Amino acid sequence: MRFDANLSWLFPELPFEQRFDAAAAAGFTGVEYASPYPYKPAQVRKWLSDAGLTQVLINTPRTCLDPDFRAAVSQGLDYAVALGSSFLHLVGGIRSSESSFVDYVANVALAAELARNTGVRLVLEVQNQRDKPGFVLDSHAQAAAVVEAVGAEHVGLMFDVYHAQIVEDDLVAALREFLPMTFHVQIADPPDRHEPGTGEVPWHSVFDVLRADYQGWIGCEYRPVGDTVAGLRWVKELAACESL
Repeated sequence: MRFDANLSWLFPELPFEQRFDAAAAAGFTGVEYASPYPYKPAQVRKWLSDAGLTQVLINTPRTCLDPDFRAAVSQGLDYAVALGSSFLHLVGGIRSSESSFVDYVANVALAAELARNTGVRLVLEVQNQRDKPGFVLDSHAQAAAVVEAVGAEHVGLMFDVYHAQIVEDDLVAALREFLPMTFHVQIADPPDRHEPGTGEVPWHSVFDVLRADYQGWIGCEYRPVGDTVAGLRWVKELAACESL
């Protein structure tokens, strides 16, 4: 299993630009984060290169339900290509009276067309209604239906274990069911979104499934209880990995 550091969440005591070296020093070889957009691509590339890190994932700067989504996904793709990011997360957004599920699916299809020859794969994420009331995707079955409706091989799921534990009746069963169309996995432990082992998730079962049937990156998108590096003991204790 390969774990990457989500720099939007880990090493919060450091300025963003210093989190790259901190992640590498902790043993990570890949990173993800929501927004590179305050920085020029060349600057972010230098931080990645100097730390010897792979860029795994970034988010679109606005949601699929934003009126300017075409411009947003174009900007996201430009950054993803420039940084060598494997994935661009198409942030779903909150339903409102001005938007609909039909609009969402149409914009995912638009993004798929824009990304067709870029080498960047697009991922859709379910978010729970407790944290994000009105979020457009509220189950993995619904998200999978969107992937199937769009019908593009470079569009898949991002399975976030934190959200899945909240929205699904059986987390491990849902993981097994939807893993074949999952491109990327993210982890955190509800209810407080801390590191694995601090909450409700049956991590030994989750990691057993991932170890057997998944070869992609696993993004550490959690809020450390204390020191980020000290909190990484879960890697050995729960994931049974000697290193990241």
